[in-house]
Amino acid sequence: MTSTIMNSSTSYLSSLQGAELPPAALHFLESTITFLHQIPGSAIVLRYIRSSYQNDPVRSLVELLLVIFAIRYLTSPKYSTKKDKIVPLTEDEVDELVEDWTPEPLAAAETEFERIENEKRPVIVGPPGPKAKLAGSGRTVTNLASYNHYNFASNPELTQKAIQTVRTYGVGPCSPPGFYGTQDVHMKSEADIAAHLGMPACIIYAQAFSTISSVIPAFSKRGDIIVADKAVNFPIRKGLQISRSTVRWYEHNDMEDLERVLARVVKEGQGKPLTRRFIVTEGLFESVGDMVDLPKLIELKMRYKFRIILDETWSYGILGRTGRGVTEHQNVDPLQVDMIIGGLAGALASRGGFCA
Repeated sequence: MTSTIMNSSTSYLSSLQGAELPPAALHFLESTITFLHQIPGSAIVLRYIRSSYQNDPVRSLVELLLVIFAIRYLTSPKYSTKKDKIVPLTEDEVDELVEDWTPEPLAAAETEFERIENEKRPVIVGPPGPKAKLAGSGRTVTNLASYNHYNFASNPELTQKAIQTVRTYGVGPCSPPGFYGTQDVHMKSEADIAAHLGMPACIIYAQAFSTISSVIPAFSKRGDIIVADKAVNFPIRKGLQISRSTVRWYEHNDMEDLERVLARVVKEGQGKPLTRRFIVTEGLFESVGDMVDLPKLIELKMRYKFRIILDETWSYGILGRTGRGVTEHQNVDPLQVDMIIGGLAGALASRGGFCA
């Protein structure tokens, strides 16, 4: 077998010498063939090379170069192109760079057009309230850009009461009962709000935005169904998103469309496990400015067995003879509403919210 390989190799090298190949390539091929003689099974490889060369000599050279490239690639050390090329700097170089560094301005310089527009803007003097005094002219005007409708923020009696409260309780007590942040004044405030609304109980929150966005996911979970007005405010939408409940929308203040959605939900739920079902809407809509038809809403709630979550953030303290909200304004028993959510940062000019 070895003599056969040698004879084949000799004839193969003779044929290579007759070919128009560079001497360096011939020498490399001779060395390669000699090395292959020492490898078991080399006769098969040499037979393939000989037959391939007879058909196309250039192909043999290309295949050989590819084999060499593959061996070189597989045996080469690994390296990463993502390595940070950090150039070490001396302390003097760092100090020089720091001295040459000039920070960019936080805001662009005022243009001539912006200067003219800003001069036209009215500037008020003193705290914002229902009436404000303009700087320069001193004229008193009606302020439609403030929630301080009753001027509670500037009431001297309330200011003194706030000072006494801070001196007694400090500015820190503001956390849930589980963290021992609820004190007697918080519990009294909850009792006063519940009594004012005519509800059995109430809980207050430290932030108005997080009130409704926390109440909704506290009662409605994945698999529950919420039917909501398409014009509800952003905090309600965040609460719907956090709850991961199935949300069905109805056209804004369209009680006929609401009834259609409720009937479809009831029909689709027949024969399935019972889930919690809620209707979420606002008393006075923040984005539209109109009121909900609460008597009709309660009628549909009773007919289709839903619960109502009513957001009175903007109606509490505004609507009704005594400021109880849309329930008083439309002469509805508040106990027929399952949950009333309100904000203390609106007409009361304070902060926080409540759920009753």
